[in-house]
Order: sequence, then C-alpha cells, then structure tokens
Amino acid sequence: MKNLWFTLLLIVSISVVSCGGLSSKQQTAVNESLQSLKKIQAATSIGIDYRAHGQLLIDAKAKTDEVRRIVPAGALKDELIAAIDSYELAHENWKKADEQESMMDNPRRSWTSREQINKFFDEKGKAMSDAIRNRTENWEAASQHVEKASKLAE
Repeated sequence: MKNLWFTLLLIVSISVVSCGGLSSKQQTAVNESLQSLKKIQAATSIGIDYRAHGQLLIDAKAKTDEVRRIVPAGALKDELIAAIDSYELAHENWKKADEQESMMDNPRRSWTSREQINKFFDEKGKAMSDAIRNRTENWEAASQHVEKASKLAE
C-alpha cells in the first residue's frame, strides 16, 4: 500500500512538472494570450494605426483577462499581465498625443498676443512629444514582458 501511494505521488508530481503546473485549459489560455500579445508586438514594430492597435488590444485584453481569471499566480501570469497593462498605457498615451495634435490644429482664435500663441504651442507641443515618448516606452516595456513570458511558457 505504501508503494502504491508513493507511485501515485510520483506520477502526479511528474505530470505537474512536465506541464508546468497548468491544466490544459490554463495552458490554452496562456498560449492564446501570448499569441495575441505577439501580434501587437509585431504590429508595433512595423507600424500600425490607432484604430488597428485598438482592435488588437481588445482581443489581447480579453485573452489576458482569461489568464488573469484562471491561471494561478506566478511569473508567467505576471509577465502576461504586465505586457497587456503596458500596451493599454501605450494606447492611452497615443490618444493623448492625438488630442494634443488636434488642439494644435485648431488653436483659439481669440488670442490677443503672440506670447499667448507661442505659449500654447510650446505647451501642447511638449505634451504631445511627452505622450509619444511615453507610448514608445510603453511599447518597449510590453515587448520585454512578452519576451519574458515566451521564455517562461517554453
């Protein structure tokens, strides 16, 4: 009887180690999340517009939310969540940059001095530049998280 329990424990341990401790449903969720994040990673590396980025983000967010829901805590889950969070921040920064650019395209007509005009464009230009820089940094951070998650998922 003792040998039977030992054998059973050994089989369970080997099964857990060989599949990384994830059930097939959890592993599928991880794979789908990682695949959708890699699509965003590829798209941002070659160029993508705001609307297409948003569509990819919706898909990746849904798949990563499933990981958040069913996968136990650990480094792999943390990297996937950090990646989607970074892509979401990038999208928000993209929107901020577009808003600043739109304001610059439609300046106020009631300014009375050149100083007001220069100050407006300096502020909006800096805000737009900051948002674009932040978006790029968010994309780079997300890409690093995707790479780490890929290695952990192997």
